[in-house]
Amino acid sequence: MDTAQAQNAFQQGMASLKSGNLEEAERAFRKVLRFDKRNFGALNLLAVVLMQAKRFADAERPLKAACTLDPNQVQKELVLQPTFLYRITSLFDSITPFVGLGLRMYLLESVSTAKAGDQTIEQTTERSTKWGGGLPIGAELALGPGSLTGEILLQWGPLKHTLTGATNLGGASVFVGYRMLL
Repeated sequence: MDTAQAQNAFQQGMASLKSGNLEEAERAFRKVLRFDKRNFGALNLLAVVLMQAKRFADAERPLKAACTLDPNQVQKELVLQPTFLYRITSLFDSITPFVGLGLRMYLLESVSTAKAGDQTIEQTTERSTKWGGGLPIGAELALGPGSLTGEILLQWGPLKHTLTGATNLGGASVFVGYRMLL
């Protein structure tokens, strides 16, 4: 197999994966891996195919192999999060607890470059806009023109790209800082 055949097999695998033909996608990505066993794109997408087929034990090996490589893969995320806060002002004198609820808009872009040796055989870019939610919980201590703030933010948003499969952008974060009140 030469580079052109590997590129063709990779493109067939991508098309099969997008159309939901998991068996054909698996065959195509395995064909690419016979040509280049360190092909990140084929390893990663083979793992996605196997996970979508609920063959999680089989997906472990190509997923671990893909994780050990240094791929040229970029994941960009921009989150816009308007949030409504409810401050419980009558509970304490100087400390104000709050709870909030807000929509989160995730602007996502994934770029993955599959290579055979040093030659690029496929570059895939996926963009999407997904909606999720956020729940901040915290407290503020009035200090000068603003407040010293501590917050825990729970967040969730769906994601379905070819490279990631169906997953989510859930998480929890902690914020400690000073918030100016205008």
